[in-house]
Order: sequence, then C-alpha cells, then structure tokens
Amino acid sequence: SWNAGVLLEPVDWLSIGVQYTPSVHYEASGGFEADLSENFFYTSGLLLSETSTDDDITLVLDMPQIIRTGIAVRPIEGLELEVDYVFSGWSIVEELLVTDVELELELNTEYLAGLGYDIDDGTTVSDDDIVLPANYKNTHAIRFGAEYDLNDDLAVRAGGLYETAAVPTKTLSVQLVDGVKYGYSVGA
Repeated sequence: SWNAGVLLEPVDWLSIGVQYTPSVHYEASGGFEADLSENFFYTSGLLLSETSTDDDITLVLDMPQIIRTGIAVRPIEGLELEVDYVFSGWSIVEELLVTDVELELELNTEYLAGLGYDIDDGTTVSDDDIVLPANYKNTHAIRFGAEYDLNDDLAVRAGGLYETAAVPTKTLSVQLVDGVKYGYSVGA
C-alpha cells in the first residue's frame, strides 16, 4: 500500500497536517480448527467428529481508508497545543469471509441408517465458505495533546482521545471486541 501527507507551516506558531491511507484488500492464508462439540449435529449423534481442521484456508478482508488531520499551535515559547481528527472508513467491511474451506466430517452411519439413509462412506466434506456478517461502521477520533518545555532538559506532556466503535453491538463478540475508546496520558 502507500500513504501520502502534507505538512504546512505558514508561520512559526502554526502547523497544519493532512495524511491519507487508501483501503487495502487482503487475502491471508492460514489454518482453521472447527470445534463442533456444541453443534446440534454432533450433540444429536449424527456427527462423530468433535473437531475438524483445515490447514489451507483463506481469509478475505478489506482494510479501511484512513484520513488524518491535525493542527498544532505554539502560542508562547515552549508550549505546543495540538488537536487531531482521524476518519477510518470501516463501513467497507460488510462481512468477514473465509474461503477454500474443506472440513472432513465423520458421519454416524448407524444413525443415518435409522433415518432410512443407506450410506457406504462414513465421511463427508464441508466446503462451504464461512461468512461472518460484520456491517462495521466508520469511526471518528478526536485527539488532544499539550507539551510544555520547563527547561532545556525537561518537558511535560498530557493528552486525551475519544474514538467511536467500528463494530456494531449486534455483531460484537469475544472474537472481536471493539467499543468506544477514551484515553488519556501524562508524561515528562
């Protein structure tokens, strides 16, 4: 990918910056293990496989465009105040998609025979894509910061931030925890 930015300093006491990062399309390969221990087909006895693995799957994901802007002012010698705004276009992520899935599952042939099915091979392959709805929302962040030089060897700093959440409440899970963010910092 790439990014581009511009920093303008029209006078000594003012700096204005803008930076842009485009969205990026990823296709990442990896492995996957499905835990079927609480799946209806396992708990009912139809499946004998409690887990199944696939060492060659693909996750398809688009990362958002990001626009950052900021203004810094230096009203007196040794003091700098800054405010930044960041937009992240997370609404591009409508779903998380896992492709190239091939999970081999062992079937309970006796159970199927009881239902009237004559199955010679006790295995089947689940090769459907896994689609996890995301419907992410764009995020907005505001950041404030201040630095004051007490002398040539010591400066004090403080800052704070607020950022909205990308993941809607209806798709929030332990797999991806995201919420409104507040933060602050102090330092010297």
